[in-house]
Amino acid sequence: MQNARVFEGEYLGIKTIEFECGGYTGAFITDGAKLIRLDYSPKNIKLIRNTASNADELRERRIFGMPVLFFPNRTTYGRFKFEGRTYQLPINTKAPYDMNIHGFLNGFTTWNIAKKEATDNCVNITFEYIIDKTKKCFEYFDFNVKIVYENIITPDGLSQNIIFDNMSDKNMPFGFAYHTAFNIPFNDSPKDAFYIKANLKSKYELGYDTIPTGKLLPLSEFQNKALGKLGVPSHKETLDDLFLADDNTANISVITDANTNTRVFYEADESFKHWILYNETKNSDFVCIEPQTWATNALNMDMESANLIVIKAGEKLKLSTKLYVKI
Repeated sequence: MQNARVFEGEYLGIKTIEFECGGYTGAFITDGAKLIRLDYSPKNIKLIRNTASNADELRERRIFGMPVLFFPNRTTYGRFKFEGRTYQLPINTKAPYDMNIHGFLNGFTTWNIAKKEATDNCVNITFEYIIDKTKKCFEYFDFNVKIVYENIITPDGLSQNIIFDNMSDKNMPFGFAYHTAFNIPFNDSPKDAFYIKANLKSKYELGYDTIPTGKLLPLSEFQNKALGKLGVPSHKETLDDLFLADDNTANISVITDANTNTRVFYEADESFKHWILYNETKNSDFVCIEPQTWATNALNMDMESANLIVIKAGEKLKLSTKLYVKI
């Protein structure tokens, strides 16, 4: 008996790809290949924040949905040197911070739909995007790259695989992240019932411009609680930190509603060496839990922990994450 389906919908005037499978329902838009909704219907859990007031805000703001970031976070002056060449990315931050933030696959980037199918207990929604000389970003990042972004929904949750295929004749610097925004609360529980547990080893000292200074610091007393059984309250403090993950610990973050003992698990493979926790202010209604491969400004850092990945000419890199609910 088939209990999965894929169908078209609309949200804020944008066409959506909707899905249902095993209790999970949700929607993507092709602009940015962005997941804008993920619910666990049996318990009326609405995981992903999508409270934008209009279509452009939904596409552009990284605090809605699950944006894919290539490159993630900030690059000082938008400039970096790699294998003897200097690259200049667009400056897209407000003065006085002259930086490139979150690369060049923004929410207005239209992806192709490579697969959209439902079978028994499984939905597959796969997007593709090719960077080549026909794309604007090729003017400043002249690599020929094919990106395949596979989303598999089953009764076990949402599994995501994203593959970067460097089809160029030269090596490519690489960093990637998901800027996943979760509703807090995601159900009818009070906001103070929510806790975050994460795989954190140490944190980066950040300058006034949120660029790492080159120093790793021990976790604060509050941050150390994120390693405990329950974690830290999601909104007791303002969160905006970059953390190095512990390679010897399962690379998982968990949001727990202590009122109902509902837990949301966010798993990331070993290529994701960093996590960012961000809630804007302690009075907000969301928290971003961001698995990130590299440290902010890794393109201009000498730290080994920064994890600047190089995809060699003609080679591919696959990254995998999984998101699911446990009651």
